[in-house]
Amino acid sequence: MKPFNLEDALAGKPVVTRDGKSVTGFHLFEGAKSKICLGGVTSTGEILGFTREGLNGLHGDNNPGDLFMATTKTTRWVNLYATGNNTAYHFPTQEKADEFHESVSILHKRFGNKAHPIEIEE
Repeated sequence: MKPFNLEDALAGKPVVTRDGKSVTGFHLFEGAKSKICLGGVTSTGEILGFTREGLNGLHGDNNPGDLFMATTKTTRWVNLYATGNNTAYHFPTQEKADEFHESVSILHKRFGNKAHPIEIEE
């Protein structure tokens, strides 16, 4: 899980709790004297309070309600080539991978007859 980022959360980027609930609708109470100055709504409808650092309450580490930035998954398409150093090239779409392969197919033999999808989690 990626560390919580208050600016990104307020900008609407996806946020999850340690136990996997998505959290949306953040509001920062700027004038609050309490360390719990951030509110959000979980995917189960609970309204929870957090510190600016994304901690759910002041109970220390590893609280199931602590916040993290949700990871995103991207699919890339990979051509694997049998060259002297076994080269791999990746592309945003299968069409781009196939297009590239057509341009180098005389020079390189691709493993398999198509590009292979891989999922990258960021």
